Formats: sequence, structure tokens, C-alpha cells
Amino acid sequence: METFLHVYQRTSDKGVFLYRVQERIMLYTIFYAVSRSRKISITALAFMFTHVHALIQNCSPSEGKSFMGKVLSTFARELNQDSGRTGGMFGRASCSLKRNGKAIRSSVAYVYNNSVEKKLYSRAIEDRWDFLAYAMSDHPFSKRIIIREASSRLRKSIQAVNGDFARGNHLKLQRIRMLFKDLNETETQQLIDYIIAKYRFIDYALAISYFKDFESMVRAIDSNTGSEYEIREEFEAGSDRPYARMCAYANSIGLLNDDMRIYRLTKSEKERMVQYLTMKTNAAPYQVLKFLHL
Repeated sequence: METFLHVYQRTSDKGVFLYRVQERIMLYTIFYAVSRSRKISITALAFMFTHVHALIQNCSPSEGKSFMGKVLSTFARELNQDSGRTGGMFGRASCSLKRNGKAIRSSVAYVYNNSVEKKLYSRAIEDRWDFLAYAMSDHPFSKRIIIREASSRLRKSIQAVNGDFARGNHLKLQRIRMLFKDLNETETQQLIDYIIAKYRFIDYALAISYFKDFESMVRAIDSNTGSEYEIREEFEAGSDRPYARMCAYANSIGLLNDDMRIYRLTKSEKERMVQYLTMKTNAAPYQVLKFLHL
């Protein structure tokens, strides 16, 4: 009988780790590379500011934890090398096996609805970082790329992505910065979509097979957030929108530049930042502390 493993993993201090788009792109391509090397089939995936959800086909808890450990340790190592941050980043994974259709459908809805539950979007298909929209489109958040009409800088970036993909490499942060350098906003959105579609690894067809069709799955996701009682996920009431506002503010004052100074703030600097972030973003105190890793 087909089974699915729902895996949830967050940072060890429960803090934010996906501050910028470039980290999300790197993490996604690491998922691609490790899932290929380990022959892991992922049916649903969602990136949140402080944690990750994945639904994996026919995978034991030990295999799922090992897989996530490899993905996230690779991410942490790359981030540390790029930013000067030191030490580990992630806590232990929590897992739950799903063995029947109803439980599987509920888990699909649960994973895809994370951003809806946290009030970041009104529908799961609107969130680029749960990847649902890519089931039916290679460019759901941008204009279709017409190579003969594209700028030379965009064509050069696409060729570089194709080269890394052909070699089976995930995209490192320095590489990602180079790819997006000098692109305008339209081209930036096109390249993000291109990378996600190029490195496609999520088995959408398998998830859809538990529903009548894709439209039925989306309607089910929209109408039912699903439930998950078997993993140790920290419950936080309210919205994650303050995390997005804090990212925007931190970026505006240089904390999220290439050197990621946010990871090297002293304790006294962080304590001063608590006041600024609370005032500027109306974030709850616990969210500010998580944002600053206090």
C-alpha cells in the first residue's frame, strides 16, 4: 500500500532563516539535487519563514529525516560560507506517516495551505513558494520568456542556469547573485520562474491522482486547510505578514545585503533593533525575537 511521510523541520532556535528570495532559490535547487541522488519522490513542498514542510512518497521516518538532514545541512553550510555565519541551524525533524486516501488528501491540503493559514495569501495557488502554481504552468508569476526577444543579459543567465542544471549542481548564493545581476524587475520574475520550472522535481501528478483532477485538488485545498496532529509543529496564532514587513525593513537598512549582517549583530545591537522593528512593523514581540534569533 502506498504511504506518504509528512516531514516538518524548523531552525533550532525557532528563528527566521528564509529572509531573501536567493536563499529560497538555493534551498529549492538543493531539494532537487538531493532528491535525485537519493531517488526520493516529493509530492508537496512548502517554504515558510521559519520552517519547511515536505510530503514524501513511500519513505520511512528514518529515511525522511536523513533526507531532510542532508538538504538542510547543505543549505546551512552554503549559507555559512557565504555570509560568515557559524554553527548549525536546524533542529530535529518531526514526521508523520499517512496510509490512506483521506489522510493523504488532508496532508496535501495542510502542506499547501501553510501560507494561507498564516495569512500571507488568500489562496495556496497564489504563493510562489509552495510551488503549487507550477503544476500547470512554467511561468505562473511572470511573462513567458521568448528567447529571440529576450535581452542579452537574460539569455546569458538562462544559459548559465542550463549549464548548472545539466551538471546536476544546485545553485549557490554567489551564483544566484551573478544570475540576477543587472536584470530588471520583469526579467527577475521571469528568471525565478525559469529556475523553478527547470529544476522541477515535485510529483504533482501523484498528488493530483488522489483527487478527480487538478482543479478538484485546488478546490479541495481552498475549502479545507487540512489538519495535522501527529507532528510536533509549534502553533503560532495570527499572521506571518510581520515577518515579510521585517524582511523589507531589514533589507532597507542593509541588514540583508550580500554579507547578511543580520547574522553578525551583537546582542546589544539586536536589543536596539527590537525597538525599531516593533515600531516599524507592528510585529508581535515573539516574532521580533525570532526574526533576530534572540
